[in-house]
Amino acid sequence: MLALLLPPTNVGAWTMLMGIWQPHFWILVSAMFLALVLTPICRTIAMHWHIYDQPDQLLKTHHRPIPYLGGVAIFLAWLIPVLVVAGSQMANPDAIPRETEQVIRAVGQNPPERWIEHPATLFWICGAALLIMLLGLLDDLKNISPTLKILGQVLAALLLAAGGVVFLAFPAINVGNYTLFPPHNWLVVTLGVLFQIVLVVGAANATNLLDGLDGLCSGVTAFISFGFLLVATGLLAWGIYKPDLAPYYANAEIIVLLSFALLGAVLGFLPYNFNPASIFMGDAGSMFLGFLAATFLILFAEQWNGVKWFLAATVIFGLPIFDTGLALVRRLVNHKPIFTGDRSHFYDQLVDRGCSVRTSVLINYGLAVFFGLSGVGISMIRLRYALSISLLIFAAIAVAALKLGLVRVDDKKKPASTNPPETETSDR
Repeated sequence: MLALLLPPTNVGAWTMLMGIWQPHFWILVSAMFLALVLTPICRTIAMHWHIYDQPDQLLKTHHRPIPYLGGVAIFLAWLIPVLVVAGSQMANPDAIPRETEQVIRAVGQNPPERWIEHPATLFWICGAALLIMLLGLLDDLKNISPTLKILGQVLAALLLAAGGVVFLAFPAINVGNYTLFPPHNWLVVTLGVLFQIVLVVGAANATNLLDGLDGLCSGVTAFISFGFLLVATGLLAWGIYKPDLAPYYANAEIIVLLSFALLGAVLGFLPYNFNPASIFMGDAGSMFLGFLAATFLILFAEQWNGVKWFLAATVIFGLPIFDTGLALVRRLVNHKPIFTGDRSHFYDQLVDRGCSVRTSVLINYGLAVFFGLSGVGISMIRLRYALSISLLIFAAIAVAALKLGLVRVDDKKKPASTNPPETETSDR
């Protein structure tokens, strides 16, 4: 699949791939190392200050208090290498990774004048991410109101827009002499900002809701970030190796480095969070991961012709969308308030039907791989087919949920779980 993402040139696919990935491996390794080191430190701090997630035997079914602050470790492990890259690019804007420049010249192209056209964008992304993480941390410590959380998420989306990260992937449809969503029109930009507010709020809360079992949110995010990395690698490869034929470019190099940093951070955290977890990420982590996912979606859609890549990224993020949609629909069917927590999530239903926590998590990993591969495949086909296949995938998942009885009216009695007590662990 990787070879299919890359353009045909006079050098091998592996050489082209390493020309993009090799300069960024240190980001992956450093983020993973930082997470491995910082997570036990944050766990010790949480235990010292008695910052625990207390079980309630309904949504939080773990049988002992589990320390929070794992999200702080994930955030710092991601932030530090990103700031190093941003600072170095600001100090030396003409610097291009040596390995990348060599491969670009080998295929007969001239290197771009700048590797990251607008490095200040990274600082705006980091600032908005910091706001989201602190908002989640405050909720972990003080249990703030949903309204305040949403207001903070809206502000983070506006910070992205202030830094130049704006959703613009509206199709320029011609209706007679009138163009619907004309590129660079101020009304379209305004609509894009409003839409990305919805994306940020929706994604941040979707991953927050997904954080319900040991290792679930962090592991699924690893698969999602790798999917984003593959799509961005294809875009960047065409942009630097075949610029005259590149269908789209946007900020692919930013997506690549942010994906490497996110992948390393969650992989370094996962050993401490997988069942049985010794630390939870809390809202500080789950909201941060969702915010970053929304940021990737917007970065893929920063140009009017980015509709296909936005669709591909949306499918890659399909599992949190599916789980959140399933929970909301089931609450409506059962005439329950949609903002009231219950066990209607996909992973909860698997556990209630007899799966162990680990089995439920692994099934969700498999679904994340399916959505990821589907999204990467969609990025390689024409837009008209991409749209149809995207709709078909979500429709098939919805039909499967109905056939499996996942959207059913709750029984008066909660189904009994066959899991031993020590495996019934929830991060919520």
